Amino acid sequence: MDSKTIKQVLAFNKKAFDDSFKAVVAVQEHTEKMMRVFWEKSGLLPAESRQIAGDWMNAYKNGLGELKENVDSRFKLIEDYLLSVAGQMESSVKGVDQKAAPVETVPDMSKEVAVDLKKAASRRQTAKKRLPVAKQK
Repeated sequence: MDSKTIKQVLAFNKKAFDDSFKAVVAVQEHTEKMMRVFWEKSGLLPAESRQIAGDWMNAYKNGLGELKENVDSRFKLIEDYLLSVAGQMESSVKGVDQKAAPVETVPDMSKEVAVDLKKAASRRQTAKKRLPVAKQK
């Protein structure tokens, strides 16, 4: 793979992750908003329980933020690694190309092989004609 292809594949995967992450965050924010409205309008939960649930939602948001930072740093790490490996492979392939003999120096043997095959086929036919036929009783 060349570096352009690697960048395209990584960009596609990063965009897929970012879009999925945004969807998760949107659902979380909407759910949090609905729960806060419910808690404010209903008297079912005491203030201490609301505070605990609020702390839990804040911890969830912080966890999502840390997850996003970690994934972004891992994408950068993978991109750097794959691009360096691709660069090494491209330079080694160029070195092999320079050392290899040009293709033009290899003789074209296809015509000679075709002639040899025709001669062999004609020999087989002549050999079949010369074989004695067994007498039937």
